[in-house]
Amino acid sequence: MKALSVRQPWACALVSHLAGSPIGDKRVENRTWRINYRGDLLIVSSAKMAEDAAYASDRIERHTGVRPPLDDPYMARGCILGIVKVMACLDLATYERVRSYSIDHDVVFATVAGAVDRGSMSVNHLSRTASPWATGPYCWCVENVRRLPPTQAQGRLGLYNLDTVHGIPVDEWVKREAVRV
Repeated sequence: MKALSVRQPWACALVSHLAGSPIGDKRVENRTWRINYRGDLLIVSSAKMAEDAAYASDRIERHTGVRPPLDDPYMARGCILGIVKVMACLDLATYERVRSYSIDHDVVFATVAGAVDRGSMSVNHLSRTASPWATGPYCWCVENVRRLPPTQAQGRLGLYNLDTVHGIPVDEWVKREAVRV
């Protein structure tokens, strides 16, 4: 199964449900590179914190009202934390147009993002302010977020394959352990 290492506190925000957050849950992963991959993706927290971890935590708290607590098990480093489904990869400007369109037309974001990603729809609509989660330059749009028990795993750069967890095939382990957020 494909995996991606994400530095904390962003990994925690990606696999958490931020109840009551005025901006909603983090359902976008920002990268400097585009991907063609669509499907399930394990989120593995990096061994290192984000270089701007204090700023990132402040930013999450400022926008959501929730600060990721350092003792939260999902703030662990070097662990598999969850699984998401990558459903689109959009440049930042397109992401913002899709977001704006979906809000103004009361259409599910994933529906519009998927159509734009496949090239079956174009969106030139922009009336909203930028999402605090999306910074680009490429926005990996995710859905179907499921938490997994934090489990030690070696992270790597880029997309990589993770085949087993504790000697169990990853697909089997995920089916047994995943909890929908």
